[in-house]
Amino acid sequence: MKGNPDAVDILVLTNELYTQAHRHRICKDGWTADDNLKWRHEYAPPILSKLKATLLRVQAQTDKYPPKSLMSGAVNYFLNEWDGI
Repeated sequence: MKGNPDAVDILVLTNELYTQAHRHRICKDGWTADDNLKWRHEYAPPILSKLKATLLRVQAQTDKYPPKSLMSGAVNYFLNEWDGI
């Protein structure tokens, strides 16, 4: 899916989430688990909201991504795991 703008959008948002998560670490520079959770509650919701909207937008493009396509499979997998995320 290299070069696919929809895949790039999803990857950029996912990388943003991980980048923010790695800005602070528990036990590093005095960060506690509570500090980490507070930080996660600040940065994650807007990114996750954009990510879910992007996934749902891509999922709805059945003419572009038929149900058996790689993109459809990847997006559906991601959405099926959403509650865990």
